[in-house]
Amino acid sequence: MVWIGNSGEAQTRMLTFIDTRVVELKLQWLNEKLVYGSVWWGRIVATDFIFDVQRGTFIYREMADCGAVVQPCQRGGDFR
Repeated sequence: MVWIGNSGEAQTRMLTFIDTRVVELKLQWLNEKLVYGSVWWGRIVATDFIFDVQRGTFIYREMADCGAVVQPCQRGGDFR
């Protein structure tokens, strides 16, 4: 859960990430009303978004699945 705004402001917003497996969350202000966020749900799946704080809406949201570019683990060898 992330709160955006200040304590005296009526426009305070709360972003809630339902999946409890969030590995990494990065937020960056682009200007006074837009927040860029990147949420990694695991090693290969992420969501990037831009959130308009004044309107309370996402103006950009896209999932990334890097599974196609990751090679599977090789079995074999000495793992002692």
